[in-house]
Amino acid sequence: MTPLDETGGTVLEVRDLAVEFPLTGSVVRAVDGVDLDVAAGEIVGVVGESGSGKSVTMLALLGLVHRPGRIVGGSVRLRGTELAGLGPRELARLRGRRMALIPSDAGAALNPVTRIGAQVDEGLARHLPELPRAERQGRILDILRRVGLPRPDTQVRRYPHELSGGMQQRVAVAMGVQLGPDLLIADEPTTALDVTIQAQILRLLLDVREESGTAILFVTHDMTAVAEICDRVLVMYAGQIVESGSVAEVCAAPGHPYTKALLDAIPPLGGEPPEELTTIPGAPPDPRAWPVGCRFAERCPLRRRLGDPAECTSVAPAMATLDSRGSAGRRSRCHFPDALVEAVGGLVR
Repeated sequence: MTPLDETGGTVLEVRDLAVEFPLTGSVVRAVDGVDLDVAAGEIVGVVGESGSGKSVTMLALLGLVHRPGRIVGGSVRLRGTELAGLGPRELARLRGRRMALIPSDAGAALNPVTRIGAQVDEGLARHLPELPRAERQGRILDILRRVGLPRPDTQVRRYPHELSGGMQQRVAVAMGVQLGPDLLIADEPTTALDVTIQAQILRLLLDVREESGTAILFVTHDMTAVAEICDRVLVMYAGQIVESGSVAEVCAAPGHPYTKALLDAIPPLGGEPPEELTTIPGAPPDPRAWPVGCRFAERCPLRRRLGDPAECTSVAPAMATLDSRGSAGRRSRCHFPDALVEAVGGLVR
């Protein structure tokens, strides 16, 4: 293993990551050529429909893609250490302390036959064995209070099935943030929580970033939450990142038709609710046989607006810099991103 670089800067570097799941007579490439970077103290949102590859990408970063699935290509480096190809013991030493996961389904992630307090203590006992038990118990109660778990001194003696779904999720959040890891992957961390607790969890993620310099990948369907806490956003579709940039720039002037479609599908705040919510027509392509051209082409309103250019269905677009859009970090996987500048607000309707 390469020695870890403790100086800050880029925490995570991912290049050309690919993950496959073999099926009878075919192969599903769920993640196909993903590149991303996250700096220390940066919160990067990852958005997209269910099935876009968000969660599989995150599991791959942690070395948690289970057989028969496997990483078939690419590089994953955590502060200079190449993770792809590390053995289970080496990865276990990194998980929890250097990189951690807040799962989307805490009910499935928590051990049903172990008390809550003991589960939260597992990470402390493994990575900080020098701490006296009494100090660990104090830390457990403190982090459970910070995530909004009521009466933590009582809840630590309960089993997961004795807690509501929202309380289970708060326990999962506590387990992920308690050691201030270099990289925190938050996979739908506010699932099943009411708006008050959601706000509390988002505030906690900001606090973890400020206190520990933790780099956070925030996976979600909620663009409102992304706008609230994220510095940059990555938009995923059909196993690929199709747009990246600062949250402000992407929301103000999306550079990919899929991003615009996601933004147009957000119900307006205030005023009379619309009679019919905007949706994205069609369905994502079959991952067993990705299209030759743009993977969004069959659903793309911009393609229809431009008269069905041949490139859309015959040539796979590369991820390219948007020279005409704000900062140098703006990138899009679209043949005609600048055509969106002239698109009216009802493009996807």
